Amino acid sequence: MGKNTLDGFIKRYGEIDGKIKYEEFIDRSKHTKEKYIKDFGEDLGKNKWENYVNKKKLTSKRSIDYWLNVFDGDYDLALKNLKSYQSRGEDFYVNLYGEEEEKQKWDNRKSDQSNKISKLMLDKDNRDKHILSRNNFIIKYGEDAGNKKWEEHLKNRRNFRTIYNDFILKYGDDEGKQKWKEHIYKIIKIDPAYSISSQILFDEIYKYLDDNMRNNIYYGSLNKEYFIYDKDSKKIFYYDFVMNDIKLIIEFNGDYWHANPKIYAADFYYTIRKMSASDIWIAQQYKNKLAENNGYQIIEIWENDYKKDKNVIKNVCLDAIKNKYKKHERRIN
Repeated sequence: MGKNTLDGFIKRYGEIDGKIKYEEFIDRSKHTKEKYIKDFGEDLGKNKWENYVNKKKLTSKRSIDYWLNVFDGDYDLALKNLKSYQSRGEDFYVNLYGEEEEKQKWDNRKSDQSNKISKLMLDKDNRDKHILSRNNFIIKYGEDAGNKKWEEHLKNRRNFRTIYNDFILKYGDDEGKQKWKEHIYKIIKIDPAYSISSQILFDEIYKYLDDNMRNNIYYGSLNKEYFIYDKDSKKIFYYDFVMNDIKLIIEFNGDYWHANPKIYAADFYYTIRKMSASDIWIAQQYKNKLAENNGYQIIEIWENDYKKDKNVIKNVCLDAIKNKYKKHERRIN
């Protein structure tokens, strides 16, 4: 008997009070836009609601954003894993239970699901309800909201079919790259997760820059992380702090997520990323090389070094920026 179930409340407070307290508990636990606005006011409530929704996208395995974060922007791999998770297909059971156990579990689920679906689909009304159609959206959400959600559904379906080469063919190489990047920013609402420490460092750096140096800068809490599309691997690579005017990138590497070689052995295995530490180092080298091939200079900062002496690391970054900016001005003049 769970503490926060209806039975749990009744056991603690009695039949009448238990039901009342349970309803109050459920109401407090709800996450809705209306509740956030009621609790925090119009502007702050909307802001907190958007933050909650964005965080859910990164933590929910039913979201494409979650899988894009896990696989470093590889859309094909992210979509494959999202579909596998949503469908609970055979691959899902292999990964979860292993080769031997999965067959029985998969066969059992397939049989159960088939029976349930077969019985449901005997009824024409049930068949009609499961069809994605404008009419079903209107039935579920009402006419105005239903029409709006249906158009969003069609737009999203079209968006995710649009590929990099379509933009290049339509607009040419330079303009096509820019328009495709803007398109990706629109359909992928949030960036990969970034650490609070990195944003504190980047805010400090930004604060010390002259106004003429603040153009075309990208980092998470300022205006999203900047990414470069790799045509060879067909993957998106995000970079932590990018100054496009002077072609400088600062990468803030978390000790755990990036496998700090001073802490982790090469054969340490990350179950979430399904990579060893050495694989992570190779992937980072590839990512850095991609940026260098696109004309950027890379500065790498390790979380452990930053925590030891924040001022030293900040000054290292500022010195590198000033030196790069001097070279940039000489080149222009």
